[in-house]
Amino acid sequence: MQYFYAPLAVYGDGLIDCWGLVDLEIFRRKLKGGWVVTGAPVGTQVSFHNLGWASVSACNWEYTASDLRSELRRGLIV
Repeated sequence: MQYFYAPLAVYGDGLIDCWGLVDLEIFRRKLKGGWVVTGAPVGTQVSFHNLGWASVSACNWEYTASDLRSELRRGLIV
């Protein structure tokens, strides 16, 4: 599996930019299916578009996928 860093942008009209604009339902499916993740496992590489790659040797991710799903349920990010 490959990992690519992409900032998550949420717009007032409800669209979410996660490497392409999607609505909330499509974003939920991408999160559930693992296409959108909140971190990469130790030992993998992350691509930073037009900059390079970085190997993950240790990590302390601020959010988990569960955190993101909870925020979606509560309507805090859209």
